[in-house]
Amino acid sequence: AVRFKREFRTVAQLTHPNLVRVLELGVDDAGLYFTMELVDGVDLRRHCAAADRIARLERVLPEIVAALAHLHEHGIAHCDLKPDNVLVTDCGVVKLVDFGVLSELARRDGDGHLAGTPAYLAPERATGAAASAATDVYALGCTMYEILTGHPPFRGTVQAVLEAHASQRAPSPRELAADVPPALDELCVSMLG
Repeated sequence: AVRFKREFRTVAQLTHPNLVRVLELGVDDAGLYFTMELVDGVDLRRHCAAADRIARLERVLPEIVAALAHLHEHGIAHCDLKPDNVLVTDCGVVKLVDFGVLSELARRDGDGHLAGTPAYLAPERATGAAASAATDVYALGCTMYEILTGHPPFRGTVQAVLEAHASQRAPSPRELAADVPPALDELCVSMLG
């Protein structure tokens, strides 16, 4: 509880136009919780579910990177970056949600289950290593991959996906979707490397 409160204070002090604001910390019968601002928008998957998906991704990518850089400058890793946690408002502003150690602490149960989503989880996280900026870069690569190809780099059972992240290289997005520009393909592949 002490660590949760300390991390909450750290995250609550962050202000960035592309990060959802953390508003309140509380305790109820279920335990500690926190609240965040309500964002009226759609997730990245829905935002990019159109013929111009590449242009839409290219437009929002700098805002995603800026938000992650701000977190990393303050020593916080997102821990669960994926299309569902990138919202785009009606005005076109990107907001990262469900970020930081608070999310990880809130979701880690007494059995020590790993927080995060297997399809976007960096190989080192699958082995229980601490989250870092590199973890988020890998997750952003997986997120881009899904937007570019229609699916994450690896699919299957949780165990199969975690093993694939650790031991395989996914085909480049351009191999699966010929309309992916070479520079965007190269960026995505480098994030997954």
